[in-house]
Amino acid sequence: MSERTLPLDPSLRSTDTIEFQNALRSKIVGQAEGVQAVVDLYQVFCAGLNSPGRPVGNLLFLGPTGSGKTRIIEAAAEILFGDARSVIKVDCAEFQHSHEIAKSGTPGDASADHPGSAGGQPYGQAETELSVV
Repeated sequence: MSERTLPLDPSLRSTDTIEFQNALRSKIVGQAEGVQAVVDLYQVFCAGLNSPGRPVGNLLFLGPTGSGKTRIIEAAAEILFGDARSVIKVDCAEFQHSHEIAKSGTPGDASADHPGSAGGQPYGQAETELSVV
């Protein structure tokens, strides 16, 4: 039996990944790096290289308001699941100023009734607005 070596070429894409990439690029303009990050993650999923029972990935898109961070994820969800709202999205725009951090219910707020809460409220705004779709 002869031993055969197969080259591993990360630039090769499955048909599913190519279709996903083309669909995403048709919806997103000017965000080549963000689109590529999502496509690369999808390729890992298609190849079965993700850990079972764990999320396929967690993505953190950073940039100024209006740069298309949310749109990339919504477009990917729409292509993959048929609904742009089928992903968990945490928008941190409301925490861009240091005086707004208290909304999150971070530890260190000296509330006698609810230690670690913001302004005596049992939970911060970020905790109450996050929902699983």
